[in-house]
Amino acid sequence: MIIALICAANAVIIIIYINTNVIRRLRDLVTCMINAVNGNNILSFSKDLDDEIGELGRAFKYFVETIEVREAALRNSERHLANIINLLPDATIVIDLNGTVLFWNRAMEALSGVSAAEMVGKCDHEYGLPFYGERRPILVDMALRADAFIPGAYSFFEPHGDTIWAETSIPNLRGRPVWLRGSASVVRDASGMVVGAIETIFDITERRLMIEDLQKAKDIAERASQAKSIFLATMSHELRTPLNSIIGFADFVSTEIFGAIGDRQYVEHAEYARQSAYHLLEIINGILDLSKIEAGMVQLELVRVPVASMVTRSIRMVKDLALGANIVIKMAIPANIPDLLADERAMRRILINLLGNAIKFNVNGGSILVTVLEAGKYIDIVVADTGTGIPANDIARVIKPFEQIDNHYARTQGGTGLGLSIVEGLVNLHGGSLTIASAVGKGTAVTVRFPIADT
Repeated sequence: MIIALICAANAVIIIIYINTNVIRRLRDLVTCMINAVNGNNILSFSKDLDDEIGELGRAFKYFVETIEVREAALRNSERHLANIINLLPDATIVIDLNGTVLFWNRAMEALSGVSAAEMVGKCDHEYGLPFYGERRPILVDMALRADAFIPGAYSFFEPHGDTIWAETSIPNLRGRPVWLRGSASVVRDASGMVVGAIETIFDITERRLMIEDLQKAKDIAERASQAKSIFLATMSHELRTPLNSIIGFADFVSTEIFGAIGDRQYVEHAEYARQSAYHLLEIINGILDLSKIEAGMVQLELVRVPVASMVTRSIRMVKDLALGANIVIKMAIPANIPDLLADERAMRRILINLLGNAIKFNVNGGSILVTVLEAGKYIDIVVADTGTGIPANDIARVIKPFEQIDNHYARTQGGTGLGLSIVEGLVNLHGGSLTIASAVGKGTAVTVRFPIADT
């Protein structure tokens, strides 16, 4: 009996010892786990024994070491990303899904005057202040939350997929008013899930000021041009009346309508006066027409115009001038060419000006070919001459008002250089275009394009 009691007592003592040792080791293991979770050093515990607790300890040690390696790699990656964002030349901010600032680079510090230390870790309601003078969400929030949009906050706001572009003015940023342009985009992980947003901000103040200055200069130039055109139109109209009187009186004298004058020199001088007055009237009419075009005072009456008859009538009107210069005018017009949509008076003025130039700057015994071509919804009228041609670098000049190329024919033929300017203005009013092709020594071809009349 005594022996049995002794054995039982020993068994109890052994069990208590074993349980105590197991509990202690388990408590050590739990303590290590808690320290690992809190980022503290892992306390040593018996993990070298070949029992279940030792196996569990070895497994936990491997788990903790793996996590530490991965955390170290993640920290290195974050530092690398932070360095890249800091080196970006444009102001950049990155937030997470909660609106917490993750990155606030040096360019952002320079732009806003607020350090990264003040902003990183703060939420949207805290970082609106440096930009807008009040606490409110900024553009980067809107990439994640559509409800963050504030009507009127931006002068320009345009979403493109995952990216939003916007512009706004800040009355006082670091002591001066500025214009900012920003683009905000969502940030996705490798699986495509949205994990945050990034915004890049540009200071466009100088560009905006330049645009405003250019617009002001443009407005001033347009007003000056309009005033000039109105002045020229008014003065040209006023000058035509006395010129018509001079021409009339010169006609009376040169034709001796009231009887013989006597000395023929008076008749000759009267004829010179009449020719000079006609020339001056032609100049004034050109200035008047161009001024009306520039001032927007020309009203077109668009009708269906048969091309063949219009070209034929125009050629007939310059026939005597061509014969006097020993120049032949030919036509090449298809029989089924559609009608034009044009103002008849303007159309006639265009063709006569082009034909007049082709005669004036042609050579003795030369020729002119008027060709009509259908080009989609348009009709091209080409007036080609066999004159001396225009140098390539002078083609743009001959369309400008009062410009003439410096060659023998331009000097001897005279003129104001308004003909092609008037033609281009009238063609543009029709919604058409004017182009010039020329080769020195071979001639010039001027093409005017007009819309086809609706069927």
